[in-house]
Formats: sequence, structure tokens, C-alpha cells
Amino acid sequence: MVAFGAFIFGNVNAQLADGTICPDWTGTDINGNSWTLYDVLDSGKPAIIDISATWCGPCWNYHQGGALEEAYEQYGPDGSDELMIFWIEGDGSTNNADLLGTGVNTIGDWTANTNFPIIDDASIGAAMGIPSGNGPYPTVYLVCPNRTITNIGTASAEQIYEFASAATCAVATEPVDPALTSFTTTGDGCDGVYSATVEFMNLGTDALTSATVTATGCSNCPVSQDWSGSLSSYEQSNVTVTGIEVTGTQNVEFEITSNGDANIANNFGNTFLLASDHTTHFKVTIQTDRWPGETTWDLKDGSGSTVMSGGPYGDGTGAEQDAELVFEEFSVDGDLGCWEFTINDSYGDGMNASQYGLEDGSTTVETVDTDGNNYTFYSYDGSYEFDADSGRGNVNAVSVEEADALQSSMNVFPNPINADSKLAFTLTSANTVSYQVVDLLGKVVVSENLGTLPAGARSEELNIENLESGIYMIQLTAGASTASMKLTLAK
Repeated sequence: MVAFGAFIFGNVNAQLADGTICPDWTGTDINGNSWTLYDVLDSGKPAIIDISATWCGPCWNYHQGGALEEAYEQYGPDGSDELMIFWIEGDGSTNNADLLGTGVNTIGDWTANTNFPIIDDASIGAAMGIPSGNGPYPTVYLVCPNRTITNIGTASAEQIYEFASAATCAVATEPVDPALTSFTTTGDGCDGVYSATVEFMNLGTDALTSATVTATGCSNCPVSQDWSGSLSSYEQSNVTVTGIEVTGTQNVEFEITSNGDANIANNFGNTFLLASDHTTHFKVTIQTDRWPGETTWDLKDGSGSTVMSGGPYGDGTGAEQDAELVFEEFSVDGDLGCWEFTINDSYGDGMNASQYGLEDGSTTVETVDTDGNNYTFYSYDGSYEFDADSGRGNVNAVSVEEADALQSSMNVFPNPINADSKLAFTLTSANTVSYQVVDLLGKVVVSENLGTLPAGARSEELNIENLESGIYMIQLTAGASTASMKLTLAK
């Protein structure tokens, strides 16, 4: 099984990219029924296609969770009849015995309690970008009536329905119906000027010949860009809106409009664009995926010199292991001006682990001003892949010396912690003090208010009696200053 595991994650880039046209195929399920994908799509129903292998552990875990069975029961032909689901055995070396759980390359009986068609045909998986035996497994695609494909990962039944009901997967019913499908932004948080490339689709039954995309919510908004051409039903195009000026953090909304539009509900999208002033007091929070050894980062100052870096995490090998929660708070010297934070992934898939049926990672970088206010410098939610991803911001102030003093004085002993562990710190002045303990999922599991304490060295008992063994972060707050460190609890 070790060899199989290496194959599961060895060909990530073989998957069909989101938005590409899915090829048609015809397959016969294990009950002798013939299915043609485009016939299903032409009936106005999207299709969910799970390409798996009988020996694949993550596939079995998803199968046992019952999300596809639940979605098929509620929304399939015997439910509301809004979508179709297929399970494709993607390894040509397996056989019917493996599907029934009696073969040598299987984990269990895949047919038990399965209410949707199972098709044992690796050529279908290969046509959809998943080479026979190589994976990645499971790959779960949503194919919309317009033939476009989206990798939805191991979604729940509710999420499957949400994906299948999205504007990008709707059926054309009205004469005029432009739909905003996605957008990407580029720009510099140092000067606060961005551009946005906005993708849209004709969800109307008539050809779409003109439209306008408008940005609102920015400092110089509204900013618009016209488009003209000719799009048939389900065809897509894009326009680029330039010169979007941002001050601080602003929620910028994009809207597409066209004369006679019968459905404005699918016209909108929004994102937060950043152009805040920052200090050299940084907080870096990283929830890695299951490959923490692939993650490194660096922070460069206005002259391009690296002033701080971190990772790789875990054991540093890049092998699959437990996810790790990283919190680093620091102040650094460097040339002021336009600074850049870059996070790197040595495998090239970022922390987008949901494509493997696992939890995505995330990264947030904040800066702290002299009043203790936090400003977002960089944010990543794990929803896309990257080799390297960056955020830039203008740094024109120095950090608070008091915060540095609190961080340098903070200690927990002993650590690994136990019932007798203490939290030690020194206050440079009287302040209200509290602390929080956060688990690997970012959930606050302990919150204690220590009240107003005088200046000087302190030692406080930790409230950890209800915690399970594991890795945690503790954040200490004294007035406007914060300090943090990692805790290990082994009961």
C-alpha cells in the first residue's frame, strides 16, 4: 500500500483544469445500463463524477461518509431529479471482485448501499485527466450542462447541491442573462492600485452582444469597462477593469449588466483589496496542510533584503504527516517602504488539500500599530494552488517597544505542559491582562481574563484541565500588546 500511496499524490497536475470542457463519454454500469454523459447534460442536469480506485484509502473514507449517497437520494432521479451522480473505477488493473470487496486490490465492498451507477472503466477516468492507476484519487468533478468542469473535492451533500446550483452551472432559460463567474485581481498593496480580470458567461438563450462590468466600493469607484462581441449560450469571455484605487481595506464589488437582463442575482462578485499602512511589528499565522515540510516563507523589506523567514515545518521532509499550527510574532529592522511577504510550497499545490479529501491550510499575516490595531498584510484561504504566493504593503512606521518586551519575557514552564505549568511574563506598566489558548483548527479552547495587574514579573497558573493531548497556541494580551508561543500537551 505504500507504493499505491505514492501514486495517489504523484500526478496532481493531470486533473482537468476548472472551466475546461469535459469530453463526452459512454459507459456501462455494473448492472448493464448504458450512460452517455452529454445526454445527461442535455437534459439540463449537472453530473457529479467521482473517479476513484478500489484500493484507495482516502476514496474509501469519502465513500463511507455517504455524501454522494445522500446527495443522490435527495437530488437524484428518485429525489428532486436535479442532478446525476456517477462513480468511476479509474484503475484498469482492478476487477469486479475488487468492487465487491473480495479481490486482492480492494478495501471493501464498494457496491454496498451505493444508490448511484458504478462504472468500471478506466478509459473514462483517463479521458477526464486521471491516468489509470496513477490518480490522484479520489477526484470528484462537477460537470455542468454547459460542459464546463470543476474539481469540487470531497464535498458534503449540501456542498454538492450548492456547487450544482451555482450560476456557473445553471441552465439557460431566459433570452438575456449574463452571469459573472469569477475574477482575479492584480495590484500592489503599496500604492493601492489594482486591476481585475472579470470572467462572465452567457446564460441566456440568445447571443450576448454587449455588457458592462463595473467596480464599486473602491476609493475612485465606480470604475467601468464595456465589452462587445457575440457569445452563444454557455460561452464565456472576460474584460479587465483597470485603475481601481484602494485606501486601507475596502470591499470591492464587481457587477455585470446588459440591457434586458432577466436575472440579476448572478451578476455580482466581491473581494477585499488591501492598501493599509503597516509597521514592522508582524504576526504570521499558518495552518499548514498535511505536508508541513513543503511550506516555507520569507519577508523582504523595501530594499529587497530578507529580514525574516520560516519553515519548513513538521519534520521538514515534505512527507504526509499531521498538520501544524504556526504562530510567529516579531518585530524586525529593515529599510522602510514597500515590503513583501512570500509563502512557498515546494510541491506546487499550495495548501489546497481539499483536492485530496483533506483540510485546506491557510495563512494570515498582520501588522500591529502603536495602538494595538491589527491590519491584514496577506491572506490565503487554501482554495488555490501555488509554487509561491505574495502580498505587498507599505511599511512606514516602527513597532511598539512594549510589545517586543512582552514577547521576549513570555514563557510557559514546563512545556510540554501539565497540570502544574505556569505562564510567566513581565509587564513594563500596569495593564489589563488576558490569554487565549487556540487549537490546531483555530478554535479558542481556553479564554482567561487575569484582570488589571501591576508592573513587574508575573507567574500565573494555566487553565488546561479540560484540554486533550495535542498542539496549541497561547496568545497573551496586555493592553495593546500581544505575545504568543506554541504549547504541547501530552496526558
